[in-house]
Amino acid sequence: MPVRRRAEQALRTERRPTRRRVALSMLCATVVLVASCSDDDQSNAGTTSSPKSRAIAGGDPVTTAPSTTTGDESQPAQQSTPSHRSGDCLFSRSVDVAFCDSFDGPNPDPSTRSGALDPDVWGVSRTNTANNLGQQQHNDWLPAHVVGCGSTAAALPPNDVRICDGKLFEAVNDGTGQSTLAMYPKQPFDIVGRTGTIVFDVTANSQGNHAAWPEFWWTDQPVPAPHGTSSSNTPFARNSFGFTMTGNCPDGYTGVGGIETTRDYVPTEVEFENQGCLITRGSADKLNHFEVRISETHVEISATDAGGGPLKLLAATDVSMPLTRGVIWIEDVHYNGGKFNDQGDHTFVWDKVGFDGPTPYRDLTFDVQDALVPKDSGLTSLGYLVEAKPRAVTAHGVHWLQTPKTAYVAFNLYSADLTFPDVRVNGATWHTTPWPFPDDFTNTVHTYAVPIPLDEIKPGDNTIEFRTPTSAVVVMNINIILIAAAPVP
Repeated sequence: MPVRRRAEQALRTERRPTRRRVALSMLCATVVLVASCSDDDQSNAGTTSSPKSRAIAGGDPVTTAPSTTTGDESQPAQQSTPSHRSGDCLFSRSVDVAFCDSFDGPNPDPSTRSGALDPDVWGVSRTNTANNLGQQQHNDWLPAHVVGCGSTAAALPPNDVRICDGKLFEAVNDGTGQSTLAMYPKQPFDIVGRTGTIVFDVTANSQGNHAAWPEFWWTDQPVPAPHGTSSSNTPFARNSFGFTMTGNCPDGYTGVGGIETTRDYVPTEVEFENQGCLITRGSADKLNHFEVRISETHVEISATDAGGGPLKLLAATDVSMPLTRGVIWIEDVHYNGGKFNDQGDHTFVWDKVGFDGPTPYRDLTFDVQDALVPKDSGLTSLGYLVEAKPRAVTAHGVHWLQTPKTAYVAFNLYSADLTFPDVRVNGATWHTTPWPFPDDFTNTVHTYAVPIPLDEIKPGDNTIEFRTPTSAVVVMNINIILIAAAPVP
């Protein structure tokens, strides 16, 4: 994002958002060994869809009647009530489901960042704007109160992600900053030659774009915290598509706030017409059900009111998709949610995340645990300071079930200038990366995956080192990613 645009956005988002209906545009450090989004890790390569797939192909739109308006509230057109189940994931039409998680129970591993999520299936990353080299802020994080799962005590990562009562509960305390908690299943969603469908349930009770809100993203690489739509937290993935659920609706309602793509890390806002708003409750037993249909040229976003009912078309638009295979993300994004509202310390509840299509493989990723350095005022630093002397961290238990296609060390990066760290694994060659982002993308959080030769990865514990020959940087959410390292169970 050019400096001018970032400054304009900061001014625009700093004002208290109005509650009027408008049609508008929207807008890790992880070491990753990944069998990624295609044979050569390019966004548009991939296998064809399964011949057994019953999903509607060719980018056909959902047929709806025009929206009607009653008073100040838009009443979106209604579609069929979702009725097709696979596992517990709910689709509006019969499909071949490739992935479904209904969060039946916790499966924690304390050596990972995934909290109660199964780390073989899910990855979790967290970024905050509390990065300042002069003030020793290294992705500083505050404890959050998870509303649900029987405990009201404030929790630090990774215990801010919990599973109980068949649902996923996660909470963020933004500490007056801008923050992202991002979660993704380690299995690709593929739309080659077809229209694909993603579903999820969430308490979509955002109070607007200066509060807390859910986001959906689809990225060509499993880089951590791949997006956070706010003025100073812009870790754009290489190629991606996504949308925010920020509302632009009256109190008690929400809708699509913006749609965006990125190509080669450069964001583009997608024009669309806001079709209407949803009733939200913010209650764990009254979630909004979303269904997103994506082809290479078209997208439609539909959802139900809180607690269920007919799907309502929220947004539909033509878009040239910058990828055809990648991983999906569900995110909790904040912009100082307590300044004008009461969502600075807020819980979102998720359930029934799934998608249809082919099942080519799963990636395997191996976390470096957050630094977890305690500080004053209840803060904890999650990131690692990297300077000229190599900084070593460990990814535990690396393994694979089939020969990976690609390996990465993936991470989020904070740099005050154009410094990008050198990386090596297990004492092998240092890998130097020229600054890969637009030159004015500084003083913000980025996300990136450094390719690593497969022969530099070994089974078991792997040592990852970072160094910067000039300025210091902060790295966070570090993973080793192995692309296509396991079959789909």
